[in-house]
Amino acid sequence: MDQSWISMPYYMMDAAFPAHIDRIYRVMRAHFKDTAARAGLTTSQLELLLVIATTDLNTAGAIAKRIGVSRSLLSKTVDELVRGDFLETVPDERDRRVVHLHLKPRAEEIAAQCRAVRSDFYRKICTGIDEEELKVSMRVMQQMWDNVNVMACRMGADMRCDTKKEKGDSE
Repeated sequence: MDQSWISMPYYMMDAAFPAHIDRIYRVMRAHFKDTAARAGLTTSQLELLLVIATTDLNTAGAIAKRIGVSRSLLSKTVDELVRGDFLETVPDERDRRVVHLHLKPRAEEIAAQCRAVRSDFYRKICTGIDEEELKVSMRVMQQMWDNVNVMACRMGADMRCDTKKEKGDSE
């Protein structure tokens, strides 16, 4: 395995690394576009449903931080999904200012389809990579995520400081 990049100065990653991450994200969103269209949703609406379905996040504030959008934009998306019978809002029993978002059965079906689409996408992008390489890649990506999260938390309230793990992630 070519590891010549390891000895290169970090600044040489500048051009390639962010571009690769961005490209993966854009292609994955495009992969979900057909699923969204079949359901009569935008990819942003679909992304919100998928976050609720696959994480422990269920309040607008927490989700807005997670996906990096303003609460007002997320609120508009939530309102559209409630009107479309995809989401229901449930006031918190202890704090009336907090509203929990729950998937309705229609959205649960779409989330299941999305999980299948996502699995297919991951399978395709991991073609030609053996299991050990994937394990190493996941450890490296997790460490990078942790490092970025520390940086974001230190930068202040306007940066995402993600402390929640996805359902199924180990502590």
